[in-house]
Amino acid sequence: LRAMNEVEMAELEIEGQLTVVTPGDDDYNVGQTYQDAAPTGIDARWMWTQPNGEGAGVGVVDIEGAWRVTHEDLVGKSPTLIHGAQYSAIDWIDHGTAVLGVIAATDNAVGVVGTAPAITSVRMSCVWDAGGNYHGEDAFIAAIAAMSVNDILLIEQQYGLRPAETIDSYLDLIRLATSQGILVVEAAGNGNVDLDAWTTPGGLQRMNRGSPDFVDSGAILVGACTSPVPHERAWFSNFGSRIDCFAYGENVTTTGYGD
Repeated sequence: LRAMNEVEMAELEIEGQLTVVTPGDDDYNVGQTYQDAAPTGIDARWMWTQPNGEGAGVGVVDIEGAWRVTHEDLVGKSPTLIHGAQYSAIDWIDHGTAVLGVIAATDNAVGVVGTAPAITSVRMSCVWDAGGNYHGEDAFIAAIAAMSVNDILLIEQQYGLRPAETIDSYLDLIRLATSQGILVVEAAGNGNVDLDAWTTPGGLQRMNRGSPDFVDSGAILVGACTSPVPHERAWFSNFGSRIDCFAYGENVTTTGYGD
């Protein structure tokens, strides 16, 4: 049909499907307002109705320090540590567990539902070694080496309360990842810092989009906001023209923390 001169366009019609995700039987999903339609949230519930909108076929690597991989909402995803050794401090464990829950908590009949609950691969690269020594660059290198085009690399680390890419070595590693087709999502940091005004030790305004010194790492930089509409900037979140988007910095119902 496409070869015929009188036919402008021909394609197979996509068959409509029911939503695969059924969040109603997960006890705490009602508190996951960040999944609601805009302006409240990111409209994950609509995304679930779209072809492949639940995250099937996508792989993610989280760079942090510890996770509770036996959590009832995570164990079904078989979270796999690909580098380093988990840190024993409970605040590190809770944070990593909470992050994985936001992303990929299983759509079962307990707890919460991940924003991409059908995500295929959940892996972690730890910044600590077995002796409790910090080796952040090694965690980045190991993650990138294990990833493929269109995988997602999540950087849940900050340095001096600033984004990872304010450090030269991490900037180079992030640029390496994005150049290989890896989607990098990076925390903006919690220092209440104007990144437009921030300068390198050499005086370069590397994170100011309006400056000739600007360097685009290719990462998506995410700030923090308050949960009620109109989502004001969270007081602690870094800010500036380099920030691409924002997400709840409070009242995040997920795995980890509490009982």
